[in-house]
Amino acid sequence: MVFEAQNRLPEALAEYGAYKRMMQVLAMRDPDNAGWQRGLSVSHKCVGGVLQAQNRLPEALAEYKVYKRIMQELTAREPNNADWRRGLSLSHNCVGGVLEKQSQLNRALEEYEAGKRIMLELTALDPVHAGWQRDLAISHNCVGRILQAQDRLWEAVAEYEANKRIMQELTVREPNNTEWQRDLAVSHNYLGGVFQAQGKAQEAATEYAAAERMLLALVAASSDPAQWKEDLKETQDLLDSAIESDRT
Repeated sequence: MVFEAQNRLPEALAEYGAYKRMMQVLAMRDPDNAGWQRGLSVSHKCVGGVLQAQNRLPEALAEYKVYKRIMQELTAREPNNADWRRGLSLSHNCVGGVLEKQSQLNRALEEYEAGKRIMLELTALDPVHAGWQRDLAISHNCVGRILQAQDRLWEAVAEYEANKRIMQELTVREPNNTEWQRDLAVSHNYLGGVFQAQGKAQEAATEYAAAERMLLALVAASSDPAQWKEDLKETQDLLDSAIESDRT
């Protein structure tokens, strides 16, 4: 994980590959050991993540599919295991992410929708679980992104609105959580993008301006505001574009 964080991808891949080989040996030795199967699934996910970062998409997809298959098997064994179900949801998102990059939008949408259904079930069981709510917000965002790419803009708006509503609730519960605040700003930007695509420049500008206010506050409060400044610049460019569109 350190190598991956440092963008030393070949070294990260070597380490994850060694981990995967070790887990394959353990899982073959005792196929009924759920913990080892889970560890093997994680190793495939890690390898897939590095391959995706290297733009080796067919190889990444193969790893993510193994990750998903293992999680499907684990959830079939223990259907009430919330951790397994969440892992399965994430695996659908991983597969969907590669398919999206390959422009296989219908297949990507199927994966994202499958992941979203699982998270809707889990959040219904425990509505105050912040992590699950965050995962559900991500699923809404992923689905919305595909719908927008398919020019199904009204449906995309509904997904982005759901994403924004969840992130608003989370930031109210944890007002000092800067990641939640950034995610809420991003949700405003996504919604603004759909409004702009619909020719609703004023509505788009309203969403972008809301994101700008949040990011300005994050920059002002941060001792290392580089990341927020990059997000802020992108948001301000979007806002300028919406304002200009409204003038013409």
